[in-house]
Amino acid sequence: MKAFLVFAVILAVAVAEMHEMGEQFKGECMDQEKVDMSELKKVQLDDPTEKLKCFIRCLFEKGGFFKDGIFVDEKVKEFLNKQAQKEHMLAAYDDCKNIKGTNDCDTTFKMFLCMERAQFSH
Repeated sequence: MKAFLVFAVILAVAVAEMHEMGEQFKGECMDQEKVDMSELKKVQLDDPTEKLKCFIRCLFEKGGFFKDGIFVDEKVKEFLNKQAQKEHMLAAYDDCKNIKGTNDCDTTFKMFLCMERAQFSH
């Protein structure tokens, strides 16, 4: 249950941050990955579905943060420089950016979790 609550907060933060880049990304990604809000609210942090992972990948790609299987350093750093804890988040990004998953969806999800954990560690 605790994992679910933490994940719900993480997901809410991610969706809110993506709102800055355009509400249409969320809708487009939900359509593309065939997920709805009720599914996003039910997910488990320790056992995410492939649909959820691909939803996160879609948000990263549409935001310009992820392209052709790699993170776009310039775009990510530009975004992080606007955050309240920018030094902490930039350091976390440097620690997290080389994480690789089994596919692009898994890679972006692992990066997302790494960054969110770093954000909540302070």
